[in-house]
Amino acid sequence: MRPSRRAAEGQITNPLREQVFRELEQPPKSVRVEDMETNAFASLPRAELVPSSQLRQRNAFWVSRAEEVRQESRRLCQHSRALQARYQSWRQHYDLIACAWCAKPIRWQYLEEPWAVPATSHGICPTCFATEWRALGLRAS
Repeated sequence: MRPSRRAAEGQITNPLREQVFRELEQPPKSVRVEDMETNAFASLPRAELVPSSQLRQRNAFWVSRAEEVRQESRRLCQHSRALQARYQSWRQHYDLIACAWCAKPIRWQYLEEPWAVPATSHGICPTCFATEWRALGLRAS
């Protein structure tokens, strides 16, 4: 057995993948219709025969279910757009204050005049302040 191109390149190979590549490299087998054993006139087993009315009912059910799913998807998309618009409007009136050390949100600050682009300001949270205070060797009062 000769190594595959991928194995020769040093890549990790999967045995199933190798088998598939080997089969793809081989030319397809040709089969004559005369050589095939067929019985076109054989009847199907009774369990596989389904009345067409049942098929129509199942088809109608899945068509209606697909329409319900489409409507729900449209409703959720509209709701998502409304929430995004409301958030953008709200975000223009508030400024996020985040800790410059740990990036944890500290608070929101109301702005009298809305900004076109939402901004984030930085401060220091109480935990980071205490840590930095101790690191400087100062005593908290």
